[in-house]
Order: sequence, then structure tokens, then C-alpha cells
Amino acid sequence: MRIFYAFYSDIRLPNLPVPVTHTFVAGLIIDRARYTHAVNVTRGGNMRGSFVSGSTVITIAGLALIFCLLAPAVAVWAEDEEPATAVIPTVYRDSWKVTINGKPQVNGTFTMVFKPLGGDPVKFTINVVAKMKPKQIAEDLWKELSLAAGTNYKVKKKGDKVVAINKANKKVPSMALEITDQKLSGMSLTISAN
Repeated sequence: MRIFYAFYSDIRLPNLPVPVTHTFVAGLIIDRARYTHAVNVTRGGNMRGSFVSGSTVITIAGLALIFCLLAPAVAVWAEDEEPATAVIPTVYRDSWKVTINGKPQVNGTFTMVFKPLGGDPVKFTINVVAKMKPKQIAEDLWKELSLAAGTNYKVKKKGDKVVAINKANKKVPSMALEITDQKLSGMSLTISAN
């Protein structure tokens, strides 16, 4: 009776910089009359102490198979993965309000983007001077946002710290308002639904 067992795996992992090739070839030919010769390969040696049972050969072949399947997986598991970048969705609404909190301690800037739904985004920057009052910052924000929004949207000041923007009529698309960059110390901006 002859049993032939061969296993070959060639695995290329796309996450690694160099393709990892793990190759294992195990071939066992077991013949009932000659399987003792697989252990003792010397000619003319004493064959009595080198008996290998069939279950031992199958166990060794099974362990070799498990090793071949797990070795590439261990290489991938040990590899450090970089965290994914979070993507913040753009939210479109019919109205927004921007609230100015505190007074700036040093000179700085903040940049905002006005995006009508289906339209081109308009980016604008507002310069802030140290110890500038929130009323003055709201005035500058009102001017810049009015220019960016155009005639389809109404921009209003509400008090000394709040600037609101609304659609001029129901046919105008919704809009998004975002702060893309800020270099401020001592003050903050809050964008919320109106």
C-alpha cells in the first residue's frame, strides 16, 4: 500500500511591502515494506530501532500543514496598521447660526467655507486682533458671510455675539457652513442650527 501526501502553498499578501512567499512541499511515500527506510537512510544499518508508525507520519504531516497555513497569518497579525482617517460628513441645513465666545488673547485668523447644495464652495478668512470685542468680530463675520452667500441667502446679526444665515426663499438650496482653519487663542466659534 502506498500513501502519497504533498502540499504546496504560495501565498502573496497584498498588505505587506514585499510579497511574502511561503512555500512548503512535503512528500511522503510510504510503502508497507519500506517505511522504516525513511528514518534510517544509512545503508547497511540496523533497521530494528528505527520503526515509525503510520499515525506518527500523519501527525507530522498534519502539523506541517497547520504551520504552512498559520505562518503567513502570523506575519500579517504582527504588522502594525495605521489608523484610518476620519471623514466628517457635510451637513446641509436651511439656516445656521455662528456664536462668538470670549475675547482673543493674541492676533489670529479663522477660515470658513460656505457651500450651497449643488453649488461651488466659497472660502473666506477673517483676521482677529488681540482683545477685539465679540461685537467687532461678529461685524466682520457678517460682512464676509454676506459677500460669500450672495443674494439667495439672508445674513443677520443677532445681538453682539451671534450671526445667523437663512435661505431667502423656499426655492433656494440648503447650505453648509464649516470652519476649516482657526488660529485663535482665548476665543471660540460655535456653528449650530438656527
